[in-house]
Amino acid sequence: MNDHRCNVRECVVSDVIKWIDKNIQENIKAEEVAKMSGYSSWHFQRVFRGFTGCTLSHYIRAMRLVKVTEELASSTYKITHIACDYGFPTQQILTRMFRKYFNCTPTQFRRTIKAYPELFEAIKTRLMSGAQIDLSSKGWLSMLKENEVTH
Repeated sequence: MNDHRCNVRECVVSDVIKWIDKNIQENIKAEEVAKMSGYSSWHFQRVFRGFTGCTLSHYIRAMRLVKVTEELASSTYKITHIACDYGFPTQQILTRMFRKYFNCTPTQFRRTIKAYPELFEAIKTRLMSGAQIDLSSKGWLSMLKENEVTH
């Protein structure tokens, strides 16, 4: 019987993740997502962290940044438009988030990814796991070397 409850919880978390991924361009709040799950906010946060290893808020932020990094890597859209498309009210807020997570600006990120596209998968993996990513000056060079070792 306990296995059945775990499977139901896993399905709920999986459904929530799919919903977040599908609606990432909307203004998603962790409390609202928890309500959708049918659990109390506190309990769902606990269940979510148990299955994913990160908090719901971190997951939403990380997914939003993953989508922004994908846009920066694959398009020539203006950073202001990308910020707006993914729920950042201003480019300055996106830049602040980039400095916090990548230690660089979105423009610096775009240049680095265009020059070294092989870094992209390592960056996405680290971002989702919550690991520190340093793309400032030559910090990305050590990531490139680490990525070569693992592949």
